[in-house]
Amino acid sequence: MNTENVREIPLPPHTQADGLTARDIITGEPLTRVVVWADRPYDRCPQCEQGVSAVVDCPVTLDAGAGQGGQIVEYSQQHGCGYWLSVDWTEVTGHHGEGPTDTDIAAAAAQLAHRRQQHIAEACQTIEAGLRRDLVAVLAQEDKVSSGSEFHAGVYHDGTEWVAWAEAPVDDADAIVVCESDLAQVTHV
Repeated sequence: MNTENVREIPLPPHTQADGLTARDIITGEPLTRVVVWADRPYDRCPQCEQGVSAVVDCPVTLDAGAGQGGQIVEYSQQHGCGYWLSVDWTEVTGHHGEGPTDTDIAAAAAQLAHRRQQHIAEACQTIEAGLRRDLVAVLAQEDKVSSGSEFHAGVYHDGTEWVAWAEAPVDDADAIVVCESDLAQVTHV
């Protein structure tokens, strides 16, 4: 398999692929593995809220050490606060001992991109639920107090109605907004 062309395969946004190569130090056998990974679904540490890069370089390496036989090893993703900033990745293998095709690699990347979007959607739902609780709590107060503004996340009055908003878990998603009028809407299934 020619691993040099792996980076040129068209992949979904927020996914990357790379061909890892090494030579077994005992046998001299060439080792080749193809991995695909997705950007993180957040750009702030979930534990300490410090900004982190959602875009990551290849999160793994190929261990060609004695007896390792080309085992894939993850680089440490531990943040300074101790939280593990995981990266969703997978090795792509071919069929019947052959290397993976461009289609195999693109399909694996599409699965990772889908999982990333699911994580973002779930995080947004959790944030929205919290905003709804915050907004309801403010509306229940006799003396309503703003905790945010149009420039700072929180609950505020925009001149027409009360609004609660927060940043999305990652910059490529829209801010999450819940308005007073949204609370009055009841959806039926």
